[in-house]
Amino acid sequence: EDKDGNVLQVNSEIKFASSETQAPEGVTIPEGYTVAWRFDGKGIIITDVPDKVELDIASDFANFDYEIYAMKFRLFADKTTQRLTLPNKMKKLCYIDTSFESGYESGIELLLGAFEQCKNLTYIKLPNDMKYIYADDFKNCTKLREVIMPDNIQRIGENAFYGCSSITLRFKDGVAPAGAPWGASSSAMTITSK
Repeated sequence: EDKDGNVLQVNSEIKFASSETQAPEGVTIPEGYTVAWRFDGKGIIITDVPDKVELDIASDFANFDYEIYAMKFRLFADKTTQRLTLPNKMKKLCYIDTSFESGYESGIELLLGAFEQCKNLTYIKLPNDMKYIYADDFKNCTKLREVIMPDNIQRIGENAFYGCSSITLRFKDGVAPAGAPWGASSSAMTITSK
């Protein structure tokens, strides 16, 4: 368990091959992306992305018929990306998998600090079906100004927005889960409707 009481799961059923594993026949990965495929071929983790100021992963993978489980932990820490749109089909923000290199061990799902220290990020649209934002997910994203929150958000972890100095969170109907401002100062955070 983490400090918010969230259970960190050892997932013994989902195993990923290395990031060099080839896509199933006939499947094309958008240019500039690197992925790790599930051994059973049912989905991917995004392990690298094009280094663009504006990155719309939702559009890039619009015709992708497989599941996108998550992205590699702190994938954007060294990127120039300022505006980011994630696909609604994405299950989690990030995934640490000790098997990325070997491809044989089962993965450990760890969802803390997914975007921590991403200094260039100013805008992000999160997947609508995502239910949780975990502790420290956007910690010290000092330029982050706007987050389009999931429609089905149920919980936001402690210090999820710590160090964000002027941020607007846009919720469906302007209703946020309990616990605001989640590490940011109350004067630095605005909660409003989409």
